[in-house]
Amino acid sequence: MEGEEKKSRGDDCRQGERILFNASLDTDWAQPVPEGFPRLAHIFHREWFGIRAAAGYLPGEKIGIPFHGSIDDDDLLQIVEFIQISRCEQVLLHCYSQNMEAVARVLRRSFGNSVQIHSVWHGNTAQFHVDVERDCIQRLLRLKRVGIVNNNCFVKPGMRELTDEFFAETLLNVPPHVVSANRLSSSSPKGKVLIPIPLDWRKNFYTNYLAACASDGVAEVHVVAQGFERQKDFEHGRRVVEHGHMDRASLFALVAQVELALNVTLSECQPMAALESLSFDVPCLTGPLDNGALDEHPLQRLVQLCAVDSLSAVRRAIERILRVRREETGTLSEMMADYRDALTREAFARYLRLFDA
Repeated sequence: MEGEEKKSRGDDCRQGERILFNASLDTDWAQPVPEGFPRLAHIFHREWFGIRAAAGYLPGEKIGIPFHGSIDDDDLLQIVEFIQISRCEQVLLHCYSQNMEAVARVLRRSFGNSVQIHSVWHGNTAQFHVDVERDCIQRLLRLKRVGIVNNNCFVKPGMRELTDEFFAETLLNVPPHVVSANRLSSSSPKGKVLIPIPLDWRKNFYTNYLAACASDGVAEVHVVAQGFERQKDFEHGRRVVEHGHMDRASLFALVAQVELALNVTLSECQPMAALESLSFDVPCLTGPLDNGALDEHPLQRLVQLCAVDSLSAVRRAIERILRVRREETGTLSEMMADYRDALTREAFARYLRLFDA
């Protein structure tokens, strides 16, 4: 979507290959298939790494298509054959493009009603100032009305307010499946925080960076944004480490080395930075997520704040979480494990309700 980073992390396709089928980037960190799940496939744009990661962490087959340029009949035939060979009963289309619509139409023609097709939009109404975002929603709505897709779904709470033609429940993203995670301990590195978000006004990058530099207990601020211009007059002697573009494995290795991640954004759905940090027992500070009962979990009460554009509020929240991490290590570790389990269970339950709708 608008503002989404257009550079994949670790795109491992062969040169000239346009359609990706179960690329390692999209399968290495996928959650195991839960009991009762049907065979399903996720189709996403290979250029949008945030949305690609969200699809990649879910169980199921993975198909990456290009957003830029067109796809031809041979590409579409490959996708149809892959769905057929994989015996998929459900297909999830992650966001919209003309290429995605072409895929949806050929799948409906090929499989009729034997395969359910659902769209999952990863944007929110804050992005409606961009013409293409509004157009995406209208096109998805028309695809449902003519029977190309069964349901239009969202990962932003409240989108049902637009029309009751949308699926009633908010779908939930899940954390990556990490076999060996960094567990909280008193020997964990002290004073290191990570800002894994891109340099974008909606991501509120500079508030995160400047609040971290102003926070007691922070010694190092690690930044992955490209095009970042340091404000040395406001860094208060903190060590600022610029990493630039990182593939996903390298990013995960960095996450495992910090005490706290920062993702306090102005406009958010379900931040992948928070879910990725969760898999490594690293708390991530965010703005309000509006995820209903999940927001009442002790972890979410700890890491969410409302005054996302206030340097002082973000600084105080950073210092609060660092104190909890250092003084209540066992409690925080248990809290994060419990939240991971609760979130993943609820996410899969909602998908099963979608498939039964």
